[in-house]
Formats: sequence, C-alpha cells, structure tokens
Amino acid sequence: NFHSSWVFCSNRYGGFNLYSSSGNLQIFLDDIFEFCHLVEVNEKIIIIKDDPDDDKILECAISAKCDYIIYGDRHLIKLGSYKNIKILEPADFLFLVRK
Repeated sequence: NFHSSWVFCSNRYGGFNLYSSSGNLQIFLDDIFEFCHLVEVNEKIIIIKDDPDDDKILECAISAKCDYIIYGDRHLIKLGSYKNIKILEPADFLFLVRK
C-alpha cells in the first residue's frame, strides 16, 4: 500500500499560480485541502546555498514528515534526498509508483 503526503508551498514570487476565475480557484483549493493537512515549520535549515528559497520546501517536508518531495527544481533534484526524504522529478515519481 502506497502512502503519500502532499505539501504545497506557495511563495510571493509566483511559486504556485492558477490561472482561473476566483470561483474556480476556491473550488480547486477546497478539493486540495480536503486531502491535505497544514504543518507548522519547526526547523529552520540552510542547505541550498545557490537558492535559499528552496530551503523552505525542505523545511515544510521535514515538518510534515514526508517520504518524498516531487519537484522539478534543479537545486533540490541535485541534492537527491535529505533526512530520508527522497527528492524526485514528477516523471521519476510517476515511474516509481507505477511499478
């Protein structure tokens, strides 16, 4: 049985944009939050020197006790894993779960 945790990290710089009407956006967010839980970041880390904003993704994943980070960012992909959290590109994750 495959268990997954989803972490959505949004930032002021357009990290997560949805181009839709506000009504559709609310429906979309309601659907997402039905299956998600919010976490409080408990640990501040400094790992990604070339792009410190990526540390926020790691902080969220650590606090949520995630098994995976699925993200296409080259800095995180280069890291490969952190504290037993595997960092994969979306295509690699799909390949893994379809085995």
